[in-house]
Amino acid sequence: MKKHTLKKQERLKSRKVIEKLFAEGNTFTIHPYRVFWLPFEEQDTPLKFAIGVPKKRFKNAVDRNLLKRRSREAYRTQKYNLENILLKNSMKIALFLVYISDAEMEYPIIQEQVHEIIHKIEDSLNY
Repeated sequence: MKKHTLKKQERLKSRKVIEKLFAEGNTFTIHPYRVFWLPFEEQDTPLKFAIGVPKKRFKNAVDRNLLKRRSREAYRTQKYNLENILLKNSMKIALFLVYISDAEMEYPIIQEQVHEIIHKIEDSLNY
């Protein structure tokens, strides 16, 4: 059985990559997320991921951190299908999720939406 992990090298931290992702990346919205993704060959892992929750919508850091934790957990448990497709096609992508809802969603809803996001990216990669 494969371990569901989110390693340090799988996290998207480079300011240059993030700026390029927002400027040139593909984007779509699946409530409560706006998704930015971009094929990006200059990285060591097939999939780099980051999550953002705007301070404008959630003033308290506790609330922002809770939503980021829920989103990361939902992604971590479901990323392997997308990762396998990327490895098979020898592709690499950078992925950034921005939480755009004003309401705090429960984990099952977040998990379902992250599942839809991953499937939509998979479909885009498979044409």
